[in-house]
Amino acid sequence: MTLDEARQILGVGAGAGRDEVKRAHRRLALAFHPDHHKGSTQFDEFQKQINVARDTLNREIDRLAESAHSETDTAMETPAPPAPAAAPPQGPRTRPRPAPPGVDEYREISFPFLTMLRGGRTRINVPRPEGTQEMFVDVPQGAEVGVLLHVLGGGGRGSPPGDLLLRVVAVEPDPVWRPARPDEGRPLDLVTRLTVTYAQLYTERLIPVESPWDGRSLPSGTIGLPLRANNFGPYKVRGHGARRGGAAGDLLVFLDVVWPERGQADLAAALWRIQGPVGPGDR
Repeated sequence: MTLDEARQILGVGAGAGRDEVKRAHRRLALAFHPDHHKGSTQFDEFQKQINVARDTLNREIDRLAESAHSETDTAMETPAPPAPAAAPPQGPRTRPRPAPPGVDEYREISFPFLTMLRGGRTRINVPRPEGTQEMFVDVPQGAEVGVLLHVLGGGGRGSPPGDLLLRVVAVEPDPVWRPARPDEGRPLDLVTRLTVTYAQLYTERLIPVESPWDGRSLPSGTIGLPLRANNFGPYKVRGHGARRGGAAGDLLVFLDVVWPERGQADLAAALWRIQGPVGPGDR
């Protein structure tokens, strides 16, 4: 784990000392202790992350302290310059009282399915006593329910301001795409349904299918899907599913076929002429 990643997880700055790291670790460890969230392995994994972040920063603090100690020993061997003349005494000064540090805030939040799928920076509205505050939060690509998002300085006002901790508790469904069920595909596969006519299916037309990546991997954001007669799906569009850790799932397309309405004599006669009876009972 890098130093930047460790600071981001604990929500501390580059100049944080051992006491500040300890307080930040203790705050997160108490807020997200697995005993408070029975049956969730995600909180166990988060505990491991904050422990690694604490150890990483403490090692860096020790290294800097040893380096500073060596420089001090070298400086003591060099004669010190003469002290400047004492400044004339001045009257007492009144120092402004520093503002208290802001309080960290924890909120549960939900995001649209495409936001969790694609990731990126998105805008949220946070209610405050003085009114709704608009801020931006970075959502990792392929995020899932249970992910903890850490917004530095997004908490209560103060010096320094507190942080905002967002736990994703739900994903808002999308009307077009959804994750594949275990009986449909792999964990990274997505599913969409496409309405076609029987004429399109019978003539095996090439029809457009919209990609959930909205032009991020295709110039137009659509895919030409070649239909096959009597195949209602799934049609597999490789590489257009969910993406996580360098892996990509597939987009599975199922067809909802609209059959011709009954009562059309010309169509019935043409079908009878083309297909005819298939057994003695139909003659």
